[in-house]
Amino acid sequence: MLGFIPYMSNNLLVYSGRETVLEIALEETALALDEVVVSPKTEKELPLNKQAVVSARMLSSEEANRYAGSWSDVGRMASNLAGVASANDTKNDIIVRGNSPMGLSWRLDGFDIPNPNHFGEMGGTGGRIGMVNNNQLANSDFYTGAFPAEYGNVTSGVFDLRLRNGNNKKHEFLASTSFNGVELSAEGPMSKTGASYLVNGRYSFLDILRMMGVPMQSVPKYTDVSAKINIPMSSANLSILALAGKSFIEYEPENDDEHIAGDMGTEGEMIGNQIFVGTNYTYRFNTATRMENRFSYQYFEQNAN
Repeated sequence: MLGFIPYMSNNLLVYSGRETVLEIALEETALALDEVVVSPKTEKELPLNKQAVVSARMLSSEEANRYAGSWSDVGRMASNLAGVASANDTKNDIIVRGNSPMGLSWRLDGFDIPNPNHFGEMGGTGGRIGMVNNNQLANSDFYTGAFPAEYGNVTSGVFDLRLRNGNNKKHEFLASTSFNGVELSAEGPMSKTGASYLVNGRYSFLDILRMMGVPMQSVPKYTDVSAKINIPMSSANLSILALAGKSFIEYEPENDDEHIAGDMGTEGEMIGNQIFVGTNYTYRFNTATRMENRFSYQYFEQNAN
């Protein structure tokens, strides 16, 4: 900031009965101040939902990348929490307090979705690879019991996931390669009113290695796309979500080793297709009262031969 060089004067004579007037000319100078960092205080042991008082924990996208063995998957990350165990190392099915993995419920921005995972079994709630990308997740909640009324008749656990809004100030792009796949991501503003977009696409990394000539068997082929458009208004907010994925794997036992064929135990193939599109309109009457209207289209297909 701009300031002045300090001035000091000694031995000033002050007489009784009249004022002493001093004319001091200060010289300008630039002052270097220490930076101030303002950050929110986030209590990670408390959930975002104020109605959940026990058996609930907030999950962050940063934690999903730090937990050992999580593979950037929220399902595998939750297996590190107390009272939660992994049903199988090859899948992200979890057992919550001894309950069946079938009783787990998935939510995305308030929408119930059947199974957002690649290579999931019919009627199951887990799979080999999660479709929801951690790079797009905002702080979310995970419940292991004593569920609030909005979650209905859930018997095991609830993943209440939320997608973050895209950057509404500038365009940003991301490209990365990992064991989970090769992904491309883009986000940025759509208008000067604060509307933003966020889109991410991913393709199987192992299938790319196969196409490059690396010899492998039973290579999983999958691709997924997720996107969110957020449009803020004066007293309302409109968001549009999309999540789509396609997966295919062909089991090819070699040398009569049936265990290579995975759960099927014999030669065969598994095909999966998912599509989810949802629109969420929220109107705020005041700080304590709001109305939410949701409409979604969901398609889920799983074939095993």
